[in-house]
Amino acid sequence: MKVLLFSPGYDSPDKHSYGYYQIRSTLIDLGAKVIDFDWKENQEKYGYQQSQINFIKLCKETEPDILWQEFCMGNELHSDIVKHLTHNTKITTVLFMSDDEWRISVSLPCAKDYNFAITNHPPAIPQYHQHGIHHVIPCQWAVNLDHYYPVQTEKKYDVSFVGSAVQNRIQPIKKILDSGINIKVWGAHWNNIPELSHIAGSKVSIKEMRDIFSASKISLVLNWDGGYGNIMQIKGRVFELAACKTFQLNHEYPYLKEYYNYPSELVMYTNNNMIETIQYYLEHDAEREAITSAAYHRTIREHTWKHRLVNVFDTILNNLPKGKKKFDFTRNTTYDTIHHPSLTCK
Repeated sequence: MKVLLFSPGYDSPDKHSYGYYQIRSTLIDLGAKVIDFDWKENQEKYGYQQSQINFIKLCKETEPDILWQEFCMGNELHSDIVKHLTHNTKITTVLFMSDDEWRISVSLPCAKDYNFAITNHPPAIPQYHQHGIHHVIPCQWAVNLDHYYPVQTEKKYDVSFVGSAVQNRIQPIKKILDSGINIKVWGAHWNNIPELSHIAGSKVSIKEMRDIFSASKISLVLNWDGGYGNIMQIKGRVFELAACKTFQLNHEYPYLKEYYNYPSELVMYTNNNMIETIQYYLEHDAEREAITSAAYHRTIREHTWKHRLVNVFDTILNNLPKGKKKFDFTRNTTYDTIHHPSLTCK
Protein backbone atom coordinates (compact mmCIF):
# COMPACT_ATOMS: atom_id res chain seq x y z
CA MET A 1 0.00 0.00 0.00
CA LYS A 2 1.40 3.34 -1.08
CA VAL A 3 -0.08 6.38 0.71
CA LEU A 4 0.49 9.99 -0.27
CA LEU A 5 0.05 11.84 3.01
CA PHE A 6 -1.13 15.39 2.28
CA SER A 7 -0.77 16.95 5.72
CA PRO A 8 1.01 19.79 7.54
CA GLY A 9 3.91 18.84 9.77
CA TYR A 10 3.44 15.08 9.54
CA ASP A 11 6.75 14.38 7.82
CA SER A 12 9.18 15.01 10.68
CA PRO A 13 9.36 14.38 14.45
CA ASP A 14 10.92 17.83 14.78
CA LYS A 15 7.54 19.40 14.01
CA HIS A 16 5.97 17.68 17.05
CA SER A 17 2.69 17.02 15.26
CA TYR A 18 -0.05 14.69 16.46
CA GLY A 19 -0.18 13.15 13.01
CA TYR A 20 3.47 12.14 12.87
CA TYR A 21 3.35 10.07 16.05
CA GLN A 22 -0.21 8.77 15.74
CA ILE A 23 -1.29 8.53 12.08
CA ARG A 24 1.89 8.42 10.02
CA SER A 25 3.72 5.96 12.25
CA THR A 26 0.67 3.68 12.32
CA LEU A 27 0.44 3.71 8.53
CA ILE A 28 4.05 2.54 8.42
CA ASP A 29 3.35 -0.15 11.02
CA LEU A 30 0.54 -1.42 8.77
CA GLY A 31 3.02 -1.83 5.93
CA ALA A 32 2.35 1.38 4.05
CA LYS A 33 4.98 3.19 2.06
CA VAL A 34 4.32 6.79 3.06
CA ILE A 35 5.00 9.68 0.69
CA ASP A 36 4.92 13.03 2.48
CA PHE A 37 3.60 16.31 1.15
CA ASP A 38 3.56 19.09 3.73
CA TRP A 39 1.17 21.44 1.94
CA LYS A 40 1.64 24.26 4.46
CA GLU A 41 5.41 24.27 4.18
CA ASN A 42 5.16 23.94 0.40
CA GLN A 43 2.79 26.89 0.09
CA GLU A 44 4.94 29.06 2.32
CA LYS A 45 8.02 28.25 0.27
CA TYR A 46 6.63 28.26 -3.28
CA GLY A 47 3.24 30.00 -3.14
CA TYR A 48 -0.19 28.48 -3.65
CA GLN A 49 -0.15 27.94 -7.41
CA GLN A 50 3.30 26.36 -7.54
CA SER A 51 2.48 24.15 -4.55
CA GLN A 52 -0.47 22.74 -6.50
CA ILE A 53 1.82 22.05 -9.46
CA ASN A 54 4.33 20.38 -7.13
CA PHE A 55 1.60 18.16 -5.74
CA ILE A 56 0.39 17.08 -9.19
CA LYS A 57 3.97 16.28 -10.18
CA LEU A 58 4.44 14.18 -7.04
CA CYS A 59 1.24 12.23 -7.78
CA LYS A 60 2.44 11.41 -11.29
CA GLU A 61 5.93 10.43 -10.12
CA THR A 62 4.87 8.21 -7.21
CA GLU A 63 1.50 6.81 -8.40
CA PRO A 64 0.08 6.26 -4.88
CA ASP A 65 -2.77 3.90 -4.12
CA ILE A 66 -4.30 6.38 -1.70
CA LEU A 67 -4.30 10.13 -1.25
CA TRP A 68 -4.83 10.65 2.49
CA GLN A 69 -5.54 14.27 3.37
CA GLU A 70 -5.62 15.26 7.01
CA PHE A 71 -8.16 18.00 7.64
CA CYS A 72 -9.39 20.63 5.23
CA MET A 73 -10.04 24.32 5.65
CA GLY A 74 -11.03 24.73 2.03
CA ASN A 75 -7.92 26.01 0.26
CA GLU A 76 -5.15 23.46 0.77
CA LEU A 77 -5.83 21.49 -2.41
CA HIS A 78 -7.81 22.92 -5.31
CA SER A 79 -11.16 21.18 -5.76
CA ASP A 80 -10.52 20.63 -9.47
CA ILE A 81 -7.42 18.58 -8.63
CA VAL A 82 -9.33 16.53 -6.06
CA LYS A 83 -12.20 15.89 -8.49
CA HIS A 84 -9.79 14.77 -11.19
CA LEU A 85 -8.02 12.34 -8.86
CA THR A 86 -11.35 11.06 -7.52
CA HIS A 87 -13.08 10.49 -10.86
CA ASN A 88 -10.34 10.08 -13.46
CA THR A 89 -7.44 8.21 -11.83
CA LYS A 90 -6.76 4.93 -10.02
CA ILE A 91 -5.91 6.85 -6.84
CA THR A 92 -8.46 6.51 -4.01
CA THR A 93 -8.95 9.90 -2.37
CA VAL A 94 -9.55 10.01 1.39
CA LEU A 95 -10.25 13.05 3.57
CA PHE A 96 -9.91 12.74 7.35
CA MET A 97 -11.90 15.44 9.16
CA SER A 98 -11.71 16.02 12.90
CA ASP A 99 -13.71 18.26 15.21
CA ASP A 100 -16.99 17.88 13.34
CA GLU A 101 -18.65 18.82 16.62
CA TRP A 102 -17.78 22.43 15.75
CA ARG A 103 -16.31 22.37 12.20
CA ILE A 104 -18.98 20.49 10.28
CA SER A 105 -19.68 23.58 8.17
CA VAL A 106 -16.10 23.32 6.89
CA SER A 107 -16.15 19.55 6.42
CA LEU A 108 -19.24 19.30 4.26
CA PRO A 109 -18.09 21.43 1.30
CA CYS A 110 -14.71 19.66 1.26
CA ALA A 111 -15.85 16.06 1.69
CA LYS A 112 -18.10 15.89 -1.37
CA ASP A 113 -15.13 15.78 -3.76
CA TYR A 114 -13.38 12.75 -2.22
CA ASN A 115 -14.00 9.04 -2.67
CA PHE A 116 -14.22 8.66 1.11
CA ALA A 117 -14.60 11.03 4.03
CA ILE A 118 -13.65 10.08 7.58
CA THR A 119 -15.11 11.74 10.66
CA ASN A 120 -14.13 11.26 14.29
CA HIS A 121 -17.62 12.36 15.35
CA PRO A 122 -20.02 9.59 14.24
CA PRO A 123 -23.15 11.58 15.24
CA ALA A 124 -22.27 13.96 12.38
CA ILE A 125 -22.77 11.26 9.73
CA PRO A 126 -26.52 12.03 9.23
CA GLN A 127 -25.52 15.62 8.37
CA TYR A 128 -23.16 14.30 5.70
CA HIS A 129 -25.97 12.14 4.32
CA GLN A 130 -28.35 15.11 4.25
CA HIS A 131 -25.87 16.84 1.95
CA GLY A 132 -25.64 13.85 -0.37
CA ILE A 133 -22.31 12.60 1.02
CA HIS A 134 -22.75 8.88 1.72
CA HIS A 135 -19.15 7.66 1.54
CA VAL A 136 -18.45 8.50 5.21
CA ILE A 137 -16.44 6.27 7.57
CA PRO A 138 -16.58 6.79 11.35
CA CYS A 139 -13.16 6.77 13.03
CA GLN A 140 -12.90 7.96 16.62
CA TRP A 141 -9.65 9.23 18.12
CA ALA A 142 -7.34 6.49 19.40
CA VAL A 143 -3.79 5.99 20.66
CA ASN A 144 -0.49 4.67 19.40
CA LEU A 145 0.87 2.37 22.11
CA ASP A 146 4.42 2.82 20.86
CA HIS A 147 4.32 6.35 22.28
CA TYR A 148 1.78 6.19 25.12
CA TYR A 149 2.35 3.53 27.76
CA PRO A 150 2.73 3.28 31.56
CA VAL A 151 5.94 4.46 33.20
CA GLN A 152 6.98 3.35 36.67
CA THR A 153 7.27 6.51 38.72
CA GLU A 154 6.13 8.16 41.93
CA LYS A 155 2.60 9.59 41.90
CA LYS A 156 3.69 13.11 42.82
CA TYR A 157 0.72 15.01 41.35
CA ASP A 158 -2.70 14.66 42.94
CA VAL A 159 -4.38 16.18 39.88
CA SER A 160 -2.94 17.20 36.52
CA PHE A 161 -4.19 18.66 33.27
CA VAL A 162 -2.35 18.85 29.95
CA GLY A 163 -3.88 21.07 27.27
CA SER A 164 -4.29 24.69 26.27
CA ALA A 165 -6.09 27.28 28.38
CA VAL A 166 -9.22 27.82 26.30
CA GLN A 167 -12.46 29.37 27.50
CA ASN A 168 -14.32 26.70 29.50
CA ARG A 169 -11.20 24.98 30.83
CA ILE A 170 -10.03 27.88 32.99
CA GLN A 171 -12.84 28.05 35.55
CA PRO A 172 -12.68 24.35 36.56
CA ILE A 173 -8.93 24.66 37.19
CA LYS A 174 -9.49 27.75 39.35
CA LYS A 175 -12.22 25.93 41.27
CA ILE A 176 -9.98 22.95 41.99
CA LEU A 177 -7.12 25.19 43.09
CA ASP A 178 -9.41 27.22 45.35
CA SER A 179 -10.61 24.00 47.02
CA GLY A 180 -7.07 23.32 48.24
CA ILE A 181 -6.43 20.33 46.00
CA ASN A 182 -2.88 19.99 44.67
CA ILE A 183 -3.14 20.55 40.91
CA LYS A 184 -0.62 21.27 38.16
CA VAL A 185 -1.33 22.27 34.53
CA TRP A 186 0.74 22.26 31.34
CA GLY A 187 0.04 23.78 27.95
CA ALA A 188 -0.36 27.01 26.03
CA HIS A 189 -1.50 30.24 27.73
CA TRP A 190 -1.82 29.02 31.34
CA ASN A 191 1.14 31.15 32.40
CA ASN A 192 -0.71 34.22 31.06
CA ILE A 193 -3.42 33.81 33.72
CA PRO A 194 -2.04 35.57 36.83
CA GLU A 195 -3.87 33.50 39.44
CA LEU A 196 -2.79 30.24 37.78
CA SER A 197 0.74 31.04 36.62
CA HIS A 198 2.31 29.48 39.73
CA ILE A 199 0.84 26.03 38.88
CA ALA A 200 1.45 26.34 35.12
CA GLY A 201 4.02 24.57 33.00
CA SER A 202 4.71 25.13 29.31
CA LYS A 203 3.87 22.92 26.33
CA VAL A 204 5.33 19.45 26.69
CA SER A 205 6.67 16.74 24.42
CA ILE A 206 5.08 13.29 24.17
CA LYS A 207 7.75 11.87 26.48
CA GLU A 208 7.16 14.63 29.02
CA MET A 209 3.41 14.11 28.71
CA ARG A 210 3.80 10.37 29.28
CA ASP A 211 5.84 11.05 32.42
CA ILE A 212 3.28 13.57 33.70
CA PHE A 213 0.40 11.17 33.17
CA SER A 214 2.19 8.33 34.91
CA ALA A 215 3.07 10.58 37.86
CA SER A 216 -0.55 11.70 38.35
CA LYS A 217 -3.11 10.14 40.67
CA ILE A 218 -5.85 11.83 38.63
CA SER A 219 -5.66 13.54 35.27
CA LEU A 220 -8.48 15.75 34.09
CA VAL A 221 -9.98 15.61 30.62
CA LEU A 222 -11.75 18.93 30.08
CA ASN A 223 -13.79 17.93 27.07
CA TRP A 224 -14.18 21.42 25.65
CA ASP A 225 -12.85 21.91 22.13
CA GLY A 226 -9.45 23.47 21.60
CA GLY A 227 -10.79 26.02 19.10
CA TYR A 228 -13.56 28.10 20.63
CA GLY A 229 -13.49 26.30 23.96
CA ASN A 230 -17.28 26.13 24.36
CA ILE A 231 -18.30 22.87 22.62
CA MET A 232 -18.11 19.43 24.18
CA GLN A 233 -16.29 16.66 22.33
CA ILE A 234 -14.35 13.45 22.86
CA LYS A 235 -10.66 14.22 23.09
CA GLY A 236 -7.82 12.00 21.97
CA ARG A 237 -6.48 12.49 25.49
CA VAL A 238 -9.09 10.00 26.76
CA PHE A 239 -7.34 7.14 24.98
CA GLU A 240 -3.83 8.40 25.69
CA LEU A 241 -4.44 8.55 29.43
CA ALA A 242 -6.00 5.10 29.46
CA ALA A 243 -2.97 3.72 27.59
CA CYS A 244 -0.68 5.22 30.26
CA LYS A 245 -2.73 3.56 33.03
CA THR A 246 -3.66 6.95 34.41
CA PHE A 247 -6.95 7.50 36.21
CA GLN A 248 -8.91 10.14 34.35
CA LEU A 249 -11.90 12.29 35.16
CA ASN A 250 -13.96 13.47 32.19
CA HIS A 251 -16.63 16.09 32.21
CA GLU A 252 -19.97 14.36 31.72
CA TYR A 253 -20.47 13.64 28.00
CA PRO A 254 -22.85 10.85 26.87
CA TYR A 255 -20.87 9.73 23.80
CA LEU A 256 -17.97 8.59 26.02
CA LYS A 257 -20.11 5.63 27.12
CA GLU A 258 -19.88 4.24 23.59
CA TYR A 259 -16.15 3.59 24.12
CA TYR A 260 -15.79 2.83 27.83
CA ASN A 261 -18.14 1.33 30.39
CA TYR A 262 -19.28 3.85 32.99
CA PRO A 263 -18.28 3.83 35.81
CA SER A 264 -16.21 0.61 35.77
CA GLU A 265 -13.77 1.85 33.08
CA LEU A 266 -14.24 5.60 33.09
CA VAL A 267 -15.55 8.17 35.57
CA MET A 268 -17.32 11.41 34.72
CA TYR A 269 -18.20 14.44 36.79
CA THR A 270 -20.62 17.34 36.55
CA ASN A 271 -20.06 20.99 37.42
CA ASN A 272 -21.88 20.35 40.70
CA ASN A 273 -19.87 17.34 41.92
CA MET A 274 -16.40 17.88 40.44
CA ILE A 275 -14.59 18.63 43.72
CA GLU A 276 -16.36 15.85 45.62
CA THR A 277 -15.54 13.36 42.86
CA ILE A 278 -11.86 14.30 42.86
CA GLN A 279 -11.65 14.07 46.63
CA TYR A 280 -13.38 10.69 46.66
CA TYR A 281 -10.99 9.08 44.20
CA LEU A 282 -7.93 10.64 45.83
CA GLU A 283 -8.99 8.86 49.02
CA HIS A 284 -9.87 5.50 47.42
CA ASP A 285 -6.68 4.18 45.84
CA ALA A 286 -7.83 0.61 45.22
CA GLU A 287 -11.03 1.67 43.47
CA ARG A 288 -9.12 4.20 41.40
CA GLU A 289 -6.54 1.62 40.35
CA ALA A 290 -9.19 -0.98 39.43
CA ILE A 291 -10.92 1.48 37.09
CA THR A 292 -7.57 2.51 35.62
CA SER A 293 -6.62 -1.10 34.92
CA ALA A 294 -9.97 -1.85 33.28
CA ALA A 295 -9.66 1.20 31.01
CA TYR A 296 -6.11 0.23 30.06
CA HIS A 297 -7.08 -3.29 29.00
CA ARG A 298 -10.13 -2.03 27.09
CA THR A 299 -7.87 0.42 25.26
CA ILE A 300 -5.26 -2.09 24.14
CA ARG A 301 -8.05 -4.41 22.98
CA GLU A 302 -10.09 -1.89 21.02
CA HIS A 303 -8.89 1.70 20.92
CA THR A 304 -5.49 1.90 19.23
CA TRP A 305 -4.76 3.58 15.93
CA LYS A 306 -3.98 0.18 14.46
CA HIS A 307 -7.53 -0.94 15.27
CA ARG A 308 -8.99 2.24 13.78
CA LEU A 309 -6.99 2.25 10.56
CA VAL A 310 -7.42 -1.47 9.88
CA ASN A 311 -11.17 -0.87 10.05
CA VAL A 312 -10.89 2.18 7.77
CA PHE A 313 -8.89 0.37 5.09
CA ASP A 314 -11.09 -2.71 5.23
CA THR A 315 -14.13 -0.47 4.75
CA ILE A 316 -12.47 1.25 1.80
CA LEU A 317 -11.54 -2.07 0.18
CA ASN A 318 -15.07 -3.41 0.65
CA ASN A 319 -16.49 -0.32 -1.05
CA LEU A 320 -13.73 0.45 -3.53
CA PRO A 321 -15.08 2.42 -6.50
CA LYS A 322 -14.75 0.92 -9.94
CA GLY A 323 -11.38 1.63 -11.55
CA LYS A 324 -9.49 2.17 -8.29
CA LYS A 325 -6.40 0.12 -7.46
CA LYS A 326 -6.71 -2.57 -4.83
CA PHE A 327 -4.08 -2.46 -2.11
CA ASP A 328 -2.81 -4.65 0.68
CA PHE A 329 -1.75 -3.89 4.23
CA THR A 330 -0.80 -5.65 7.47
CA ARG A 331 -3.71 -6.39 9.80
CA ASN A 332 -1.59 -7.00 12.90
CA THR A 333 -3.01 -4.82 15.69
CA THR A 334 -0.57 -5.79 18.46
CA TYR A 335 2.19 -3.61 19.91
CA ASP A 336 5.52 -4.71 21.33
CA THR A 337 5.35 -2.14 24.13
CA ILE A 338 2.45 -3.82 25.94
CA HIS A 339 4.62 -6.89 26.49
CA HIS A 340 7.64 -4.97 27.80
CA PRO A 341 8.08 -5.83 31.50
CA SER A 342 9.64 -2.48 32.39
CA LEU A 343 6.49 -0.69 31.26
CA THR A 344 4.18 -2.41 33.70
CA CYS A 345 2.61 0.15 36.01
CA LYS A 346 2.34 -0.75 39.69
